[in-house]
Amino acid sequence: MNDKKADKLLIQNIIGKHVKANRQKLNLTQQELAELSQITTRNLGKIEYGDTLPNAQTLTNLIIALNMDPKEYIEEFRKSLNILTKIVNKVEIKPSKV
Repeated sequence: MNDKKADKLLIQNIIGKHVKANRQKLNLTQQELAELSQITTRNLGKIEYGDTLPNAQTLTNLIIALNMDPKEYIEEFRKSLNILTKIVNKVEIKPSKV
């Protein structure tokens, strides 16, 4: 897997986990959040499971529906990305013995 694809998957997963965690904090079902965000429940599920990256409008709609300040959301995202980057950088790939 190339670096760009790995980066995209990482971003998808972080966004998905944040959306799901914030939805659960508000005790919303996927259907309720999907309706508030003007997207389908299926699309929300794909976002939450990290299968797809929401476009800018969808992400904005989700942030608004979750009653979050966009700056707060970006800061949460940045913190998660920094933590994951530190973890990945600590992992050493050891050559296999043949």
